[in-house]
Amino acid sequence: MRASQARQTAQTAQTLPVARAAEKVRSFFRQAPSDFRRNKGVYLLAVLPMAFYILFRYVPMFGVVLAFKRFTPSSGVWGSPWIGVDNFTSFFGSYYFGRLVL
Repeated sequence: MRASQARQTAQTAQTLPVARAAEKVRSFFRQAPSDFRRNKGVYLLAVLPMAFYILFRYVPMFGVVLAFKRFTPSSGVWGSPWIGVDNFTSFFGSYYFGRLVL
């Protein structure tokens, strides 16, 4: 009888962390709406810095795409053909590259 009790205890001990993890996930989703209502001022204060970083840090990165395209205003940024690093090779191989850098 003791061996079967030991096996049952070992099986229970192995399933407890999984059950607790699932319980924590469920409790997070249950608590999230009440947590938002309780701390809505803190979340609203966090919106301003997040909007700043999105607007002034991530949105300008779309302009980097222009360096790899043969841009024509009539086609727009996304309609212009992709040329890869041709702009860079022509610039670095140019006679004026040394003058511009120095």
